[in-house]
Amino acid sequence: MTNLGTVLGAILRDKERLKEGVHDTGEAMTYLLGANGSVQIYISSFSINYRDYNLTNNIGIWGHPTKGIWGTNKWGTDATAFDSWVEAQGGTPAISLLVKAGVKQIEDWFYGKSVDNPAYLAIGTGTSDITTDDTTLDTEITRISHVSAEGIGTVLYTATFNTLEGNANDLQEAGIFDDSSSGNMYLRFDFNPFDKDNLKELKVVLFLSISAKLPVTNRGTEKIIDFLSCQTPTQISHMAWGNGTTAVTISDTTMESELQRNTAITDSSYGTYSWNGLLQTSQPSGQPTSVTRTALFDASSSGNMCFIAEHASINKTSRLEIETKHTVGFKNP
Repeated sequence: MTNLGTVLGAILRDKERLKEGVHDTGEAMTYLLGANGSVQIYISSFSINYRDYNLTNNIGIWGHPTKGIWGTNKWGTDATAFDSWVEAQGGTPAISLLVKAGVKQIEDWFYGKSVDNPAYLAIGTGTSDITTDDTTLDTEITRISHVSAEGIGTVLYTATFNTLEGNANDLQEAGIFDDSSSGNMYLRFDFNPFDKDNLKELKVVLFLSISAKLPVTNRGTEKIIDFLSCQTPTQISHMAWGNGTTAVTISDTTMESELQRNTAITDSSYGTYSWNGLLQTSQPSGQPTSVTRTALFDASSSGNMCFIAEHASINKTSRLEIETKHTVGFKNP
């Protein structure tokens, strides 16, 4: 068995060689390189809105137990069947959390897996404390698909429950899910109790804010927004190395002086996801050269740069490979 002191001594000698750019053993060595980023996702505001059935106009509503008018063409329209929308309450939720199940789904998507979008909004009457371990609403009443839209750093969800949906006293919790009946809950929030009956329509409006700092770029944040707004953006697939000298910014869309781009792979062997890439001994052409930055892209050439990190200059020669690991976490503020 190899003596532990011998192993540690070899590691320290390799470390010094890498630091000094000395490669006198005739063998390839590996330089470990990495950077970490994080993205915050939270509910910045919400509103609970309702509109009452107009008893004066008394226009029929298809399928309604008391206001349906069979044998006529008097079916409800926005202009005549209901009064105007009224905001019952709104602002920042007292409690709202991106739950662990939601974090896991977003991570799975970000690291290349096939994941269902969070396309449904559920309401309920539960009163239990909200925790990140929650996987369902406390007492769900109903769930419908929402309409999503996106802005700069935001996603807007709007779910309108008709007169036959969600009728219950003391509605006071809501959540975003990726399935019409079960699935994964992404987030949960509460609001003041609201009574819903079959003479009201209810509209829940929810604003999500998504923010990140370098090494995640604006393009990277935009991709996360696209996914949360139920689109199907191209996922990250490649890692690049370069030797630019200009300071990187969050708005950068390309890598200055890109040297090489290789396929990236995901790894979760230590309980957390990462994007891993290897700059081989034969790469790039024109060695020796310096490596000062690494990035993640969604294509083998061009594409969107989602992540970029600066590093202390590394003297890259044909006796050195650079193993690179990039990690992005998703969290509440």
